[in-house]
Amino acid sequence: MKTVDNDATETKHHVVIGAEHPVVGPLYFELIPDSEAGPSDIYQLTDTLGRADVFDADWRAWSLPYTHESKRPSYEDLVLAMHIEHIDWHDNTEIQRICQVHGLPVQDLRQWSQDLRRWKDIPVVADLDCTGDDYEAVSLLTV
Repeated sequence: MKTVDNDATETKHHVVIGAEHPVVGPLYFELIPDSEAGPSDIYQLTDTLGRADVFDADWRAWSLPYTHESKRPSYEDLVLAMHIEHIDWHDNTEIQRICQVHGLPVQDLRQWSQDLRRWKDIPVVADLDCTGDDYEAVSLLTV
């Protein structure tokens, strides 16, 4: 979910969704839209900050009204769960690369990633990419 600020005078705060894996280190959500990859979106994890999806810092605010109206999972839990569930764990080159480099079985990474409490918003400095359509994380923002 990459966002573009159409008002250049407004300062936008951005985050990526990430978690610290005990073996791999930092991992981030990445979505490659179908327009860039072929017939369907590619959901994956990446260890490269510049490839992580960039969200508006207040994206979780959508969760409050939704959560209070029903007993259904919160909006944020649905977003996180959907991303993890849509990863093709056994036919994704980025997942395979990460697991191979760190000697980690894919099933272990999958099981670890399913604990949604691990995934946090990480503040980043983000700039528009070369197309001017999407934001790209360029560095972590110390808070």
